[in-house]
Amino acid sequence: GEGMSFMDAHTTSAVCTPSRYGLLTGCYNWRSRLKRGIVGKWERPLIEEGRLTLPGMLKQHGYATTMIGKWHLGFHWPKKGGGFTEKEAEIDFKGDIKGGPNHIGFDYWFGDDVPNWPPYAWRENEKLLGDLTTTAKEIGITSYVGVGNGPAVADWSLEAVLPEYAKRCAKAIHDHSKTDDPFFLYFPMPSPHSPISPDGNWKGKSGISDYVDFLLETDWVIGEVLKALEDSGQADNTLVFFTTDNGTSPLADFEALAKKGVDLTANWRGNKADAFEGGHRVPFIVRWPGQIEAGTRSEELISVADIMATVAEG
Repeated sequence: GEGMSFMDAHTTSAVCTPSRYGLLTGCYNWRSRLKRGIVGKWERPLIEEGRLTLPGMLKQHGYATTMIGKWHLGFHWPKKGGGFTEKEAEIDFKGDIKGGPNHIGFDYWFGDDVPNWPPYAWRENEKLLGDLTTTAKEIGITSYVGVGNGPAVADWSLEAVLPEYAKRCAKAIHDHSKTDDPFFLYFPMPSPHSPISPDGNWKGKSGISDYVDFLLETDWVIGEVLKALEDSGQADNTLVFFTTDNGTSPLADFEALAKKGVDLTANWRGNKADAFEGGHRVPFIVRWPGQIEAGTRSEELISVADIMATVAEG
């Protein structure tokens, strides 16, 4: 209701890693080394050395660049004794983790790689936060679908991820309001990707399923970001993009949801990881008060890879 909804928007892939590559580079993901699937655990960076990126481009034009959230585009993991490795047993988890968000143009990053992959710990810029003194199994999070065992900090909580991101995004927005520099905030949320882990304030809220609870919590987080823009006096001078990196996962349990009146397969055939439209046709909303007419729709065919060129032209 506050912006323009693009009704024929698509990701460049039906899974997350390649779509994120397309958004951040403005290039089709199949031009990278990744021809299918996603970047695996402990794998090296996907974004090529020297590739101009969306944050890198904006940084050249005086923008402060911040990322809060999920990365999943690979790292150079420090190897014990020096160098880099893609083998868990060889990783020096206290060393500097290169090749991540700071390497492609972000001044600051707080987040994780993939919430259901080890190590289960927060990252801040090139460091893991906390000591990996336990495992995912020992702290009980392997009960979630898709969560594998691996090193973890003792107080890691999947339920705490969205509230932490909401708090940090709001703080970043308020902090930027105290300077004259323009800012770019990239906020790739882990939800509603598995593990489906709504916080206690949201679990059971929908009365339908954990997945719908997780969607409600996701909506709340977006609201907190927009509220921070309003409260800091920046809403009218900020261009907001909202989209996703692929279609809905079958882990949502379409059949069970449909029985309760929530039909997520009403319009498009297929789902995440499919070449059918349900795998890559996504919501895409743009808000810019005074520049983009509120409550409007566009039927133009677009892609998330268009964002970088659009911002560059603007």
